[in-house]
Amino acid sequence: MNQEDLSRPRILLLLLNARARNHPSYFAAADGEAMHLGKVTQGLVPIFLNCYVVTLNGLSDRKADADYGKLVHWHDHPNAFTWMHT
Repeated sequence: MNQEDLSRPRILLLLLNARARNHPSYFAAADGEAMHLGKVTQGLVPIFLNCYVVTLNGLSDRKADADYGKLVHWHDHPNAFTWMHT
């Protein structure tokens, strides 16, 4: 989606409707991919907090609100260290 698409009122309303009716974790992967160019060009610099990782897709299959954006220590979850690299 680009600025030209968002200039059309119907498209903008569809975007707002989708974002408002769904949990942010549904969009986490797509938002992460959308930031790829910014990361590669170093326009966006990720912040590194040693021994921690932030989960944006939840820790379980269900989309729990408590799991979204949770700061997880590497020792608290067996896959936390691997998530940092993937």
